[in-house]
Amino acid sequence: MFVDGDPERTAVAIREAFPDLVARTGDARGDVEFLDSAAARTLLIAIGSAFVGTCILVALFIVAGTLSLSVQARRREYALLRAVGATPSQVHALIARETLAVAVVAALLGIAPGYLLSSALQSAFVAGGVIPGDFALALSPFPALSALVLVLGAAWGAARIAARRPARLDPIEALRESSTGQGPIGLPRIITGIVFAAAGVSVSTVPLMLRGDAAVGASAGAAIMLIVALALLGPWLVALCVRLVGPVLRRSSAAGFLAAAHTTAGSRRMAAAILPIALGIGLGLVQIGGPAIVADEAATQARAGVTADLRVAAPAGLSPDAVGALRDEPGVTAATGVVVSTAVLDSLDIEGQIERTEYVLQGVDPTTADGLLDLRVQEGSLTALDGGATVAVSADAAHTLGLDVGDPVTGVLGDGAPLEATVVGIYERGLGFGDLTMAVDHVRAHTSAALDSFALLSVDGDAPADAFAADGLQVAPGSGQKPSMTGAVSQQGWVSLIGLLVILGYIAIAVVNTLVMATGERSREFALLQLIGASRGQVRATMRTEAILIAALAMVFGVLVAIPP
Repeated sequence: MFVDGDPERTAVAIREAFPDLVARTGDARGDVEFLDSAAARTLLIAIGSAFVGTCILVALFIVAGTLSLSVQARRREYALLRAVGATPSQVHALIARETLAVAVVAALLGIAPGYLLSSALQSAFVAGGVIPGDFALALSPFPALSALVLVLGAAWGAARIAARRPARLDPIEALRESSTGQGPIGLPRIITGIVFAAAGVSVSTVPLMLRGDAAVGASAGAAIMLIVALALLGPWLVALCVRLVGPVLRRSSAAGFLAAAHTTAGSRRMAAAILPIALGIGLGLVQIGGPAIVADEAATQARAGVTADLRVAAPAGLSPDAVGALRDEPGVTAATGVVVSTAVLDSLDIEGQIERTEYVLQGVDPTTADGLLDLRVQEGSLTALDGGATVAVSADAAHTLGLDVGDPVTGVLGDGAPLEATVVGIYERGLGFGDLTMAVDHVRAHTSAALDSFALLSVDGDAPADAFAADGLQVAPGSGQKPSMTGAVSQQGWVSLIGLLVILGYIAIAVVNTLVMATGERSREFALLQLIGASRGQVRATMRTEAILIAALAMVFGVLVAIPP
């Protein structure tokens, strides 16, 4: 009953009258009414943060590469400016203002399509099971303003990088370079690139010592470091590779000779074309390969953890009486029921705020699961599972949440009931069977159907399997147990695929722009080749050879960046 028609005062009255109850009003009701939406909100924040960071990194590298080509094409202009007295700060300001003017126009043009594509992205996330279908799309001006600030910041950073060399050159040196082209990269840049490469390889070994989210974060961080190393060492690596393949190209044909000569002299220009492609290949392998590896490990754990002979299920589920009847069937030596559900656990983030994360919850009967299910317990024991006061967690979840045997766990079950339990065991095979395990009776009572998801059986011979199939039950080998983490792994795959498609689209545009600029800059070179007798076919053959070399080196560099993570 409302107190003076005020929901807040009513909630306070309920809390005072029933201290064990939690009363929520306003927007806070959604966390109780839609438990999956609360967990999805946390997931979207993590996805958005990772996606924004990756996009800014990609934009910074690609825009810096494109600007470097633009600056290189105008190197005579900047050389003249330096010769007539322009200071380094004035050159920096000139390039920065030009870049920011273009970035502002581009950002404003991208705002409207961004809001339109947000609906498509929401539909894709719903289809992939990342967020529930009733998760509302909130439209406000803040994302546009944030994107504008981030884009302008990335453009300014890229302009600073591109303007650094022409701004610091001595005027006489600048005039000389305007005619001869840029020299090799400096020793400090090479040393910095080597340091980033060594750090990336070292961080790639972190998952050998840690597990859970820390291992995933280390792999992502290692990929970023190696990409930075590739950006720094790109011209030097391209020049080194061209020296190795140059003799072969020179002996192959006239087009090969010209391609080798140009790539040797223009290693920086070629590196600017290679880097975006290598970046796309490296990111693609890391983002798609990571979930694929997790899915394979989940399937391996599920196969190894099920020691039963058969997995028996029914379309609507199995009641405890049905599982008992299966246990009494001739030829059946052991049987246990398993329930698969979900739970949302509360934890504290680095800022001390409550963070809610959804986990797969499995219900087992420790008295009958022995010999049928092996979760590979590391600490504690599953036999201590009793009612809703105890829970076993996977080693990954224990590491992520900072849990140990005897620690309390709080959250909510799949039907919204509160979860308050003590950790009594830590097991290894969380990918195959879920991160939480409780007593089957307790989990079953908090599901909508109140039935077991399936039963695991040990049998003598093939007769029981044939009889169960004849009764309309779904029978499969026990080793064919499907991983309980299939949904989570599928979500990771969808998120990685969607993010990768957006990034690859951006990289494709950047590659086209880079190649067009690099080719347009060589118009005088092509005209000179034709003046001294080169045919159009030979010029095209030279370009094809260079394109093949760019694609091959980009593939090699992209794979090398992705292998350690």
